[in-house]
Amino acid sequence: MVLSKEKVFSIMESLLFMSPEPRPFSDFLTLFKDQFSSKEIKELLSEFKEEYNKKPSSGLIVEKVASGWQMRTKIENKEYLLKIKPPNVFRLSRPSLEVLAIIAFEQPCTKLKVDEIRGVDSGHLLRTLIEKELICLSGKSDLPGKPSLYRTSQKFLQVFGLDNLKDLPSQDEIKELFTDIKTE
Repeated sequence: MVLSKEKVFSIMESLLFMSPEPRPFSDFLTLFKDQFSSKEIKELLSEFKEEYNKKPSSGLIVEKVASGWQMRTKIENKEYLLKIKPPNVFRLSRPSLEVLAIIAFEQPCTKLKVDEIRGVDSGHLLRTLIEKELICLSGKSDLPGKPSLYRTSQKFLQVFGLDNLKDLPSQDEIKELFTDIKTE
């Protein structure tokens, strides 16, 4: 049976709608491997995202996030949705954000490296970030004492709307941002 593009899009929509977590490409490959090549499935996913996100009457969009695909609510509907469901507030202190940024850009990274960059002990902040599942252990370093290595998690990518770590801003983009802030 040959699937029409409309049927493929319908199946993709159903899969994404039923899942609270991003669906990896391998799921789509499993669904359609008998019908399409890997390249064709990637093209269909991109086309599905493009067409779906153009629907003005839909309250949802499709995004590639955390190395997977996910349906999310449109940001322009936020003020109305907050009247019904208060936000699931995800607060991080400035020091926690510092530690998270260091790990994101230096990973895998030891606690010692984080402490050296910040100039203060960061152990309690590392524990908090692990509890919030934004960072995780990534093995042991070859340094004396074999300290733990930390890296960002899939949840980090989801929370910050990133597909992968390559989506983090470059050092030049960060410098440009701070230059723009100082001149305003």
